[in-house]
Amino acid sequence: MKHKQQGFVITELLASFSILMMISFTLVPIILQLSIEQNILFQKRDIQSFLHDELQSFSENSNSSQDTQKDLVRNNKEVTLSFIKEDPLWKGCAIWNNVKNQTEEICLYYYPD
Repeated sequence: MKHKQQGFVITELLASFSILMMISFTLVPIILQLSIEQNILFQKRDIQSFLHDELQSFSENSNSSQDTQKDLVRNNKEVTLSFIKEDPLWKGCAIWNNVKNQTEEICLYYYPD
């Protein structure tokens, strides 16, 4: 005895395909957003480390108490560094636009010996 089950197979395929599509439409945007946030955190960590090094070398090499600002490119991002003397500390700030085109700013303080 052979029974025709073509309708049941097509229904199973449509159900499994719709479940697969719902999962993919849910996960793909989440994965893309995670990738963007990961890139933002990498930039922030990289610029903070660079600002730390620049602030330390600037305060050790600078004999004046004048505020200084310089623009540079770090990993294809334009970053503005500013160094301000706030007795007895040096304040260094970095300002840049992230991947979402939002302005970010990080400030660090350095106490020279």
